[in-house]
Parts: sequence; C-alpha cells; structure tokens
Amino acid sequence: MHAFHLLGSGSPIAKSLSKKLSLNSDVFLYSSSGHGGRINDFLSKALENSTVIYFCNIQDDLDANIKLLNRVIGHCKNFNCKFIYISSINAETPNASLYSRIKYECEKIVHNNGYIYIRLAIVVSEPPISSYRALKNLRRLPIKFVFDEGQYIHFTDINQFLSIDFHEITSSTNLYGSSMSLNDFFKDSKRQAIKINMQKCIFFLKILNSRFPVKSIFGRLLTLTAFNRDFLK
Repeated sequence: MHAFHLLGSGSPIAKSLSKKLSLNSDVFLYSSSGHGGRINDFLSKALENSTVIYFCNIQDDLDANIKLLNRVIGHCKNFNCKFIYISSINAETPNASLYSRIKYECEKIVHNNGYIYIRLAIVVSEPPISSYRALKNLRRLPIKFVFDEGQYIHFTDINQFLSIDFHEITSSTNLYGSSMSLNDFFKDSKRQAIKINMQKCIFFLKILNSRFPVKSIFGRLLTLTAFNRDFLK
C-alpha cells in the first residue's frame, strides 16, 4: 500500500488531510511538538512507495527552515519518493514580511530539486482553524480595525485542498478562491466601541521591515496586509 508521510502534523490543515488520506492509505505523522513521530524519526525511516507532504514552518527563522527543508529533501532523494511542499500565497510577495521570505526561499529550494509545492491562501473551514480562526476571534473584539481600502485578504476553501489527488498531482499549483477587503471582513465586528486606524501602523512597520525583519505579531500583520485588490486579476 502507498504510504503518506505528513511532516508538521500539528497543523490543523495537516490533521484534516490525514483523516482523508487514512481512508485508503497508510499515513505516518511527524511533528516537532510531540504529536505522532518526530522529524528525526522520519529521517531514519525508509520511504519506498511513499509521498512526503511537508507542512513544517519554524516561526521567524529563515535559516532553520532552510536547514530542515534541505535535510528532508535529501532524505527523500535517497529513496526517489514524491515530495510536496505546502506553501502560502505569501510566497508571491517575498519582501512583505519574514514569513513571506521564508515561504519564497523554501519554494525555490523545492523547485530547484525537481519537486512541487501547493500554495494556499487563508484556509476557510467550519469549525474555523489556523489563521481563519484567529481572524474571526479578532472580529469578535469590541474594536473596529480600519485598513487601507486597497488591502485584501484571499481564501482557500479547505475542501478545495482536500479534493486534490495527492497520488496523481505532478505540478505546482495555486489554490486561491474568494477574496474580500480587510475592511469588509472586519465591518461585521460586534460591539464596535473602539476604532483603531491600522494604516499608519502598517506604514511604519513597512519602513522597519525594509531595514531588518519584523517578527512576531508585527510580522504577521505585514503578512496579512501584503495584497491589494488587483492581486488576482
């Protein structure tokens, strides 16, 4: 039976994929957070008749991400197995944030080694997971966030991702679906008692980021606001 090895299995998206793949295939999970096996377990495992799907992201550390990815790809090459890197729409704007740069540089490594990647936008599901859940939680706060009118967010329906035939896919792909302005997304905020204008904050963060990588929550804010309404035209 064909086997799937999911690295970064602590990701909610990886957990959803694992449930689907396990219906017809053996699925092995590896995570740095202790769920399933660990990455070192993977690096000692034979990979005949296997597909490796890579969700790992070491937050705010470009060098560590590159080092781990190269180790995993080297192991995959030893067994001539299939490798798929789960990337992000933010790889299309590498100068926007450190996260964007990490995804961009990792994609280059994947491509240069003859493997493929799948770019996802913010993954929409019910119940909400990952970034989508965080955004919906922000919308519940008694705060009205005001962004530039041209700043948009883009979405990927999780069912669009789960419908991929991971046995057959052979080329990199972008899975972008609907989009909306950030202001429209947050206009439905409940109890809008406080208005916070984000435009000046983002302008200042962009200046800082041009000099050295902005990390943590400020880096995620730059990642969120990287796209305008014309991106998908």
